Amino acid sequence: MSFYRDTIRKARKQHACELCGAIIKVGDEYHDKSSNEFGDIFNTKECKECQPFLNEFVSSGAYDPDTGYNENTIHDWWIEEKCETCEHRLLFYHDECELTHYCRCENFKKE
Repeated sequence: MSFYRDTIRKARKQHACELCGAIIKVGDEYHDKSSNEFGDIFNTKECKECQPFLNEFVSSGAYDPDTGYNENTIHDWWIEEKCETCEHRLLFYHDECELTHYCRCENFKKE
């Protein structure tokens, strides 16, 4: 039997978002997710700011429910989908860009 749970909680102690590494401060709301995959139980804490980005990833077709997602798969997808199609790609390299939350570049403009 498998399950998936996504509960919005208010932090009673500090956590780190497992997608972007941002600090979830005491009092901040965050997503507490649990799932059972291949007989193993997985738990993650994700900040609310990552959720629209995560929804875009899941809707893109790059998401495989059999393998799930993690910081690396999402980051690689972002570089391929956004950085490689950005009109500023020749001016910046993804590790030198001015980045906002997670890896969303403030300069992103589709060609």
